[in-house]
Amino acid sequence: MNLERRRVLLVDDGVANRNLFSIILTKAGAEVTQAGNGRDGVNAVKDSLNNDRPFDIILMDMQMPVMDGLTATQILREMGVKTPIVALTANTEQDEHDQCHAAGFSGFLTKPIHRDTLLSAIANHL
Repeated sequence: MNLERRRVLLVDDGVANRNLFSIILTKAGAEVTQAGNGRDGVNAVKDSLNNDRPFDIILMDMQMPVMDGLTATQILREMGVKTPIVALTANTEQDEHDQCHAAGFSGFLTKPIHRDTLLSAIANHL
């Protein structure tokens, strides 16, 4: 999949996950911005909108310090952000899927996430 000129915000507290996903996305041509928690992710979205350079998609970890992905997504949706937001989580329980949907997530990926699954999910939302 070609992600040329696509801006991706990757929000995950795991440095290894951010690095791995960034490599995959960059090799596919995306411009990747990283954030280590939900608060920093919300701020990155605000900055991107203020600079008229919105993200095309946001990949949001669910479990993070400072602000979790559920709260961050709710804030973004309350701000009127329509950008697709895909949840990243290790939890496979239906309850979490339901919470993600209710919070305004566009999709859901369960870790570990394979390269093709990640790129396919992004393609489906772009």
